[in-house]
Amino acid sequence: MSHIVLVFGDGPDDTVEVPCARMQVLAPDVQLGDYVACPFTGFIHVHGVRVDGDLVYLEDCGEREHIYRTRDLLEVGRPVDE
Repeated sequence: MSHIVLVFGDGPDDTVEVPCARMQVLAPDVQLGDYVACPFTGFIHVHGVRVDGDLVYLEDCGEREHIYRTRDLLEVGRPVDE
């Protein structure tokens, strides 16, 4: 595990920095509040996790679901207190 700082925003006056522990976890082990690296949309902030058989549904801020297999190893930023 290593540490990263995710930076979100539209410009220098509108940014939020989120210190995170960087790790790889299986899709069912993703936790609420984690940031998952998605190859299509960038980092998604997880607001919901639902497992249904061999699939894991991760809900993002926009209430969209991202679907992964239970055996998928995901790159995750888990927020930590500094």
